[in-house]
Amino acid sequence: MLDSLLCLPFKTFRHKNAYDVLSGSVVTFDHDLLFEIVSILSSMREEKIDERSFFSKYLKKQGVLWSNYRDALKELMSYRHQGIFLKDTHTYEKEARHLDQLLKGIKKKFSRKQQAAALVLNITHACNLRCHYCHNTGNVYDGCRVHSVKSMSFDLARKLIADRLFYSKNSKDSVDIIFFGGEPLLEFQKLRALIMYARQEKRRLNHKTKSFQFSMATNGILLTEDIIKFCIKNRIHLQVSIDGPQAIHDKNRMTADGRGSFRQVVRNLKELKRLSAASTYPQYFDKYIKVNATNFYQTDQETQSVVDFFSRSSLFNGLLNRGRIMFEAADVMTLKGEYKKKQIKIDAQSKQAGLETLEDWKSEFKKKECRIKRLLDILSSTKESSSKKEEAARRLARIIEDYEAFLVIVPGKQCHIRARTGACIPGDYKQFVDLDGKIYICTECRLNKTTMIGQGGVLDFKKVVKTMKAHVLQFGHECRVCPVFVFCKQCVIQSADNNGLLKFKRKSVNCRKYKEDITKKFSFIYSMIEAYPEFERFIRKEYRKSK
Repeated sequence: MLDSLLCLPFKTFRHKNAYDVLSGSVVTFDHDLLFEIVSILSSMREEKIDERSFFSKYLKKQGVLWSNYRDALKELMSYRHQGIFLKDTHTYEKEARHLDQLLKGIKKKFSRKQQAAALVLNITHACNLRCHYCHNTGNVYDGCRVHSVKSMSFDLARKLIADRLFYSKNSKDSVDIIFFGGEPLLEFQKLRALIMYARQEKRRLNHKTKSFQFSMATNGILLTEDIIKFCIKNRIHLQVSIDGPQAIHDKNRMTADGRGSFRQVVRNLKELKRLSAASTYPQYFDKYIKVNATNFYQTDQETQSVVDFFSRSSLFNGLLNRGRIMFEAADVMTLKGEYKKKQIKIDAQSKQAGLETLEDWKSEFKKKECRIKRLLDILSSTKESSSKKEEAARRLARIIEDYEAFLVIVPGKQCHIRARTGACIPGDYKQFVDLDGKIYICTECRLNKTTMIGQGGVLDFKKVVKTMKAHVLQFGHECRVCPVFVFCKQCVIQSADNNGLLKFKRKSVNCRKYKEDITKKFSFIYSMIEAYPEFERFIRKEYRKSK
């Protein structure tokens, strides 16, 4: 009898491979037939099938010889003797042991008062727009608040920043401070003072973090010359909202008196680009500006016009080519279910317009391959200075960060604390602090009481443990037969609802897309390893150093 396999088949430029979930191994196949058999078994719905039925159903019509099939099965059995491609022996006791280790790891981490990398400050509830799909509009989402003139006090914001810098002063991770609204630029004088304070405090503490940056999401209405120059000087990352051409943008993004905002935003961005080009840092517009285009119940024709607008605009085309324009549906805590269909339509329309090259892993490979090869050449050169080699090593390590979870064959790799599902631990990566000091998991969770994990700027460890326990048990039971389960980042918020209950709410529409993304990442990192032996040596060296 043949069992279904819990593994993820993937291809590199030279080989055919599979990631075996239970053993945590990556296997490279010498024969195409065995790869095909493993691929079929990994996608098979039946748990068991006899060998002759499998051959007749899947291989006979393709002209595969019975003798070759039997040889491939013998090779599969040889892997099983090595502990690879075994049947899942998952038990609740096994899950409980994993959960126990996870919770101990969380306790140890938070006992050191290690702060999250990203601190998001909800600096104000006020806004100069009344966008139809906004959380704060009051008529779209269940349980959301309405606009108000309330803002975070300067003293509270300063305390939160000071705590973040103090507890992370010896960390090698980056520290991001993100200003959120409402519209953060309504509090620009406060933001200016907080940014200057943070820079002074960083110098006073002799902060060791590898990067320290400020970001904010803005509607772009208040980008005056003075504000633009301040943003350029302080290298502030700006995410500006433009939904597409004027007719589509102004339909949803209007001022309080009902006027459209398109003309003003585009005018301000043109001025930002001009001032950036004339500044001492002319790359600012290209490197520090992102555009967020939100789809809200658009027709297919409107979606196509959005894609055409960004691809043909001289102002936005450069950002589009660098992947700095994000197409997304309106955030959907409670948005009726049309979201799933619409998000798929956005992807389809983008691909029809030729934007698939932005997501194609092969083009990503080629772009990153040149960069990685250049950095490896610097590291192996006898002519380059030690400072340049150190910078090359830092950049190479930064590239690897996005793929480190998939480096399962690297011995001595330091395992990070993470949920069985791969989701971030509440309060670990990001903390969203509302203007009254309440801490939430992130910006997407601020309307849900079950996701509040602290008050007065202080984390509630017991609440973090309770949330993670519910998430791991519920998602773990439902998703344990998925080959990308341990990497899946479907958020903890999907275990919660607005009624204060923690319950399983998996978004299955994302499962196929996420599995494809994980497969691409496996393909990329192992293609790099097989193309450049020195790349693998660097990885091994990095992880020995981090142990």
